[in-house]
Amino acid sequence: MTHSLRRQIFFAILLFVLGGFFGNHARASDMSVARTYQVSDSVVGGDIVSFDRATKSFVAAHVVGDPGVFGVVNVSPPIVLRAIATGTPIVTTGEVLVNVSTINGGIEAGDYITASTIRGKGEKSTRASDTIVGIALEAFPPPTSGLAVDRTTYSGTIRVLLSVGPRPANTGGILGGGGGMQGTVSGLNTPVANVVKYALATIVVMGSIYVAFRTFGASLRNSIVSVGRNPLAKPAIQSMVIINTVLVIIVTAVGLFIGLMILFVQL
Repeated sequence: MTHSLRRQIFFAILLFVLGGFFGNHARASDMSVARTYQVSDSVVGGDIVSFDRATKSFVAAHVVGDPGVFGVVNVSPPIVLRAIATGTPIVTTGEVLVNVSTINGGIEAGDYITASTIRGKGEKSTRASDTIVGIALEAFPPPTSGLAVDRTTYSGTIRVLLSVGPRPANTGGILGGGGGMQGTVSGLNTPVANVVKYALATIVVMGSIYVAFRTFGASLRNSIVSVGRNPLAKPAIQSMVIINTVLVIIVTAVGLFIGLMILFVQL
């Protein structure tokens, strides 16, 4: 095994380990990709945000079943695609933590979540006309809490799989009374799905490293050797060395980015 091949294998393993670490960290802390927007209201992480057509601005959702629901605030997303210095990171897809209340009854895993009259907080959707934020992945209050939701309104945070849009036609939730669709959501985070994601991410990362060093690495080595053979062409050769080095870095970085994005995808 040549020194160059050993080096490529080492970097491939290193990048995959880092990718796995960040992928697991993202899943543990609200995996999502955010964009930043100006929000006129004061909001906190997990608040539901709507677009107010009258004022042409983003506000904390406060209308039941609000058709203007846009997304959820995530103050520390793993990836921000557009950054505004004074903007608020908002996510519209992925699995995130959402602030909810029991103002419309207790929430079960699989219930649809929509906006409520409590600013920024969600509630269980029970109306066919609701615009939903997504699907609850856990109950609130937790079954072990012993809280009586018929007497008091409680607020808290639950994991929600975002799916902003009109409420589907089925009367129940995906995991609850929807009937026959339980595997759709419950299988998203199965070991098989994780193995597939890691395998694809590995192939992409290792493939990008191989292509980078195979295509530009050989030219880079030849350029370095040529400096000693032809000193007069040193400036031109140095330029080629810089260009090839940059191309290797770019191709490798793109492969790593795509690999991380694969880990972020919900299967």
